[in-house]
Amino acid sequence: MTRKIIFLSLVCLSTISYSDNTNKLIERKADVIYDYKNKLAWQDNSDVSENNRAYVIEENYKKNKFLNYEGKTAINYCKDLRLNGKDDWRLPTYKELSVLIGKKGYGKDLVSNIKYTADIFWSSTISSFGDNVQMGIDTVNKATSHSLKDFKFVNIRCIRNILKGEE
Repeated sequence: MTRKIIFLSLVCLSTISYSDNTNKLIERKADVIYDYKNKLAWQDNSDVSENNRAYVIEENYKKNKFLNYEGKTAINYCKDLRLNGKDDWRLPTYKELSVLIGKKGYGKDLVSNIKYTADIFWSSTISSFGDNVQMGIDTVNKATSHSLKDFKFVNIRCIRNILKGEE
């Protein structure tokens, strides 16, 4: 009897500790969500829902220049983004983006802080289907997305690494 009571007490304490710790790891500041656990800042403004671009412009795609990102592309959108006084934004890798569909760690807590969303988001990871296909995530079906790089209806959510001193 004594062992069971002690065991139950430890379980309750660890649950409370985890819950308190999780809340401190995610913070919203204006149009950015700070994920201190992964040391990432996530763009979360209306552009996330409204802005979609191809990964490679149509002209380059037709010429099989799948790694030429010049023009109005998803990568350049992030490179040009100026948000909350920061200019070092980039596209997330597939692994980083997977947090938004619960395939990594504590995605539920991060997602609960998001105001703006869309169906499909680009990642910076090239698909195993070939250089003309880019990986992303489908937030509706909570699945991996593989889109042709000239597909214009994929949204962009940029991230940046949180630097020392920003925490």
